[in-house]
Amino acid sequence: MTNSRENRGFTLVELLVVIAIIGTLVALLLPAVQSAREAGRRNQCINNLKQIGQAFQNHVTNLKFLPLGGMCSWAGDDNIKSYCGIEIDPNKPWYVPGNLPAAEDLPVGWPFQILPYIEEGNALREPDWEKVKQMAFSLYFCPSRRRPTHNIRETDNGYLNGLMDYASATPSKTLDEWQAMKDFWGNRPQTDLLSKDFKFMGMVVGTKSCSRIGFNDVKDGTSKTLLLSEKFLPLDNYDGGGLFYNGSILAFEGDDRGWSDGWDFDIVRSTGVPPKRDEAVPASEYNQASLRQSDRIRFGSAHSAGINGVFGDGAVRTISYDIDPDVFNKLGNRNDGQTVDTSQWVN
Repeated sequence: MTNSRENRGFTLVELLVVIAIIGTLVALLLPAVQSAREAGRRNQCINNLKQIGQAFQNHVTNLKFLPLGGMCSWAGDDNIKSYCGIEIDPNKPWYVPGNLPAAEDLPVGWPFQILPYIEEGNALREPDWEKVKQMAFSLYFCPSRRRPTHNIRETDNGYLNGLMDYASATPSKTLDEWQAMKDFWGNRPQTDLLSKDFKFMGMVVGTKSCSRIGFNDVKDGTSKTLLLSEKFLPLDNYDGGGLFYNGSILAFEGDDRGWSDGWDFDIVRSTGVPPKRDEAVPASEYNQASLRQSDRIRFGSAHSAGINGVFGDGAVRTISYDIDPDVFNKLGNRNDGQTVDTSQWVN
């Protein structure tokens, strides 16, 4: 005789209990899986910065000076020397594939200059400058934030340009955010960036605005001076687009030109304002002169604990969002002569 209990299967209550147990296990495991994935992405971001830092080292070894920050905003928009005020043969192109000009006549900044040192030298043999601008290099993107991305705003001058997530550091004289913006441009109009009167005190200086510098000019010590780090971006800007507001897509001015820019928010940020985690920016405040202006020069990241930064000695460290603003600003200055204890915020 067959036992009826052996053939009846699961009851509805038993099935619901099993489903509940599985759901509980998934809920318990999902945060651990997400945490493991983020740890992997963060490690990749750290590795990106290490390779960029090594590229700076190799640049100095070969050329005897640190890569420069470029001449003016949107320096590479047109392949004409006069765009940034180069007076020698102003109507000739500055970009000639395989025959790049000397540093003093190179309007674009450090991301372009280190391409041969990150195994992307083939890009400099592409005949069409427009195609070069549209390249997107994986090393220039933090995977916690996004994949290699292009500017997708069709109405923007930087349409289809390859973007980037990292920026070199320049300090401010004071911690006032308005003053930090002025110091970003050397406290003079950005159109005057060719002037020798500028005094940029980071490890990356404006082209023609300062004498070339090397590691010996980093008087505070390369291990104590921030070279570059992750830059702040609004969450709505991750895809290369922006907020749709008042009938148009609003561009965030710190992520429009991309890696082929000159001295601008795309490739340079200020330690004169404290870093913060990426966040949504209200549409009414997007790029307003009186609101959120400091975000354009701010460092930041998609990581929860802080920003990853590479120092002059090539070491990558995590800088807490809670770092003392004065200490953070001093990290960006290569020659302020002051000793600071960063152990509380830098690991």
